[in-house]
Amino acid sequence: MRSISAICGAIVATVCLAPSNVTAANAAQEAVGQSSETTTTAEAPKPPKPEKQHVTTQHVVESTTTVDPPKPPKPVKQHVTKQHVVESTTTVEVPSPEPR
Repeated sequence: MRSISAICGAIVATVCLAPSNVTAANAAQEAVGQSSETTTTAEAPKPPKPEKQHVTTQHVVESTTTVDPPKPPKPVKQHVTKQHVVESTTTVEVPSPEPR
């Protein structure tokens, strides 16, 4: 690396001998060992992050349910008594009367 006095001397000599300021600046940069094209990149400051907010999402489900119509009410049960009637005939032989 060159000393500061050597760099300043090169710049002064170049500026005094150069016909224009632009050429002098380029020549001074070349004398110091710098390229004539320099690029400086500065990143733009990022905006502050917004505060986090509570987010609620809802999931909607549509559905269709088929319902059978209600059945008619059953009639009230009644107590029913059944009777079974059997008719029967019995034949009995009558003893014959004794002769007298």
